[in-house]
Amino acid sequence: MAEPLIIFAFPTVALEWRERFLDVFKTLTAATRDEEGCLGFQLHAHATDQSRFAVYEVFENQAAFDAHVAAPHTKAFLEFVTQSGTRLEHEPWTPVDFASR
Repeated sequence: MAEPLIIFAFPTVALEWRERFLDVFKTLTAATRDEEGCLGFQLHAHATDQSRFAVYEVFENQAAFDAHVAAPHTKAFLEFVTQSGTRLEHEPWTPVDFASR
């Protein structure tokens, strides 16, 4: 079985958009967690900077992630990102397997 695809996303939202961001992200989270191939999807708030967030995303494979990106709820979130001027960076990551080292 292939390794799951892990994405860390880092949204930075203007404080005046923060509450709306959380509302939109709540909707995104519920829909994403119901997607076939989604193994995990969790938003984290920065401990001291209210404008910064991190999202830990785990998908079964690239195809599951691609389906997530194409889903209507993801497109709606990305429209919000554009509308609000939210900066969104995302990066693929792989786990370090210490057992094989």
